[in-house]
This record gives sequence, C-alpha cells and structure tokens, in this order.
Amino acid sequence: MQPKVFEVGFNKCGTRALTNLMQNCGYRGVHWEYGRIAESIRDAHENEFTPLAEFKGYDFFSDMVKEKFDEIIEGYKYFEYLHKCFPEAKFILSRRNVDAWIKSRLRHGNGYTKNCYKKYYNIESDEDLAEFWRRDWIAHHQAVRDFFETPERRGLLFVLDIENPDFSELSRFLNVDVDKKNWRFIGVTDDKYKK
Repeated sequence: MQPKVFEVGFNKCGTRALTNLMQNCGYRGVHWEYGRIAESIRDAHENEFTPLAEFKGYDFFSDMVKEKFDEIIEGYKYFEYLHKCFPEAKFILSRRNVDAWIKSRLRHGNGYTKNCYKKYYNIESDEDLAEFWRRDWIAHHQAVRDFFETPERRGLLFVLDIENPDFSELSRFLNVDVDKKNWRFIGVTDDKYKK
C-alpha cells in the first residue's frame, strides 16, 4: 500500500474535489465521515495511540473536521501528530483566496457551520466570526508551512491552490499520474465554481 496522504487545510477548500481526484489516481479516499475522522485523530492524540484504526485500508483523508454546537474538532490541526504516527505520509495543504473561503464557509450548510462556531466560541456576529476565521487561517497555514520546512520533513508537504492547481507538480509530489480531467468541484457554495 502507498503512503497515506492527509489533506490538512480547512473545509470549503475543494476537499471533495481533491478526494475525487485522489480516488481517480488510485487512492482509497475518505472524506469527512460525519466527523468520525476528526474524532479518531483527537481521541488517539489524547490517549497516545495510532489514529484511524477504524479506517483501515484508506490512504487518503480529507475534511477532517467535526462541527457541532457543543463540540468543534479540527483534525487537520493535528498534522504534527499525524506525521509522528505516519512518518512516511504526505500532506496536502489546500488553499484559496481567504475572503472567498470565509464567504463560502459562512454559507456552508445553510449557516450550520457558522452557527456551530459562533455558539462554541461564544462569538456574537458574523463579522467577528469572519475575523476569527481569518486569524485562524493565517496561523494554521503558517504553522503547517513552518513544520514542514525543516530539512527532515521537506518534500512531505504540497500546497495546492484550488483556484489555480498545478497538476504536473502534484503528479511529481505523489509520484502518480494526475489527470486534470478528474478535477471538478463538488458541494459548491460559491457561484464562481458552479458549472
């Protein structure tokens, strides 16, 4: 089996499109699973065991988040632990224009995601939530890049700009043929990406 690949960007960054693309490259991908991926990672980290045992046979993981009014688990933020548990794994950080991402996330699930975050973090307004998310985006992206810039981890991270994906570089990174015809947005909340 090929090394695992983890998408460690936020949701609403082409996670379903990337899962579809990876499945067409021969990976067994799992996306979101109602927050079970995020729970598995969090629980393993808290109890110091290897995560994702219940996802045996899968080698690509995306949208690793659980959003409830009383619980937010952001499994993608455990990238250091995932690397510790799976040192041969590769990581993809999906990104897009941050303003477009915030707008999309505010509308996601007819407002369910925004309402979960507002309640869980006691945030009053959409504007305050947008600023909270913007700071979180910047901090998370910087933390991921910093972690993977060390010499021993260099080459384990690929930053995927979903608005302008470089499929030839992604092919080199994964060492598989990536066919751009398999790239299509799924579950879109932005008019820009609706076909």
